Amino acid sequence: KRKQPDEAVYYIKLTLQQNSQVVSDNFYVMGKEEDNLQALSKLPKATVAISGKRFVQQGEEWIGEVEIRNTGHVPALLIRLNLKGGDGEQILPVIYSDNYFSLMPNECKKIKVSYRNEDGRGQAPYVEVTGFKVNKKAHQNSDALFCLLEESLLLEGIEESDAHGFA
Repeated sequence: KRKQPDEAVYYIKLTLQQNSQVVSDNFYVMGKEEDNLQALSKLPKATVAISGKRFVQQGEEWIGEVEIRNTGHVPALLIRLNLKGGDGEQILPVIYSDNYFSLMPNECKKIKVSYRNEDGRGQAPYVEVTGFKVNKKAHQNSDALFCLLEESLLLEGIEESDAHGFA
């Protein structure tokens, strides 16, 4: 018989590696009571730090990188990146090396973001980061944020996204 966890909500993270490289990772949120994730609404907000490298043009493509680190003490759930232009409209199509992911405390993930020049509409790109009960942490070095703005990679966070299905 399987032992029941002590917590109302618990997490399972599986990582498959080959030669020290992550090939696949999966993250699961489970409830002590099957199909009951109501306890998620009572979790404290997670805090993530965001940094990035400026977008650089390589031929007809623009490529950037965003690093997201969970600096809090609880998992950061359902993190989503959304590339937008200076006009506030999404830039589409976009290729993300990963998206819609969760981070355990102190876990960090680097995401590559790319799009074709013609799809950018001549707009300066920025990456909007949202998540379920996620706070954006200000950059520790304000000069770093200024440099990112100068290099046309803006990073924004929304304090709390819609918690679809987790009322």
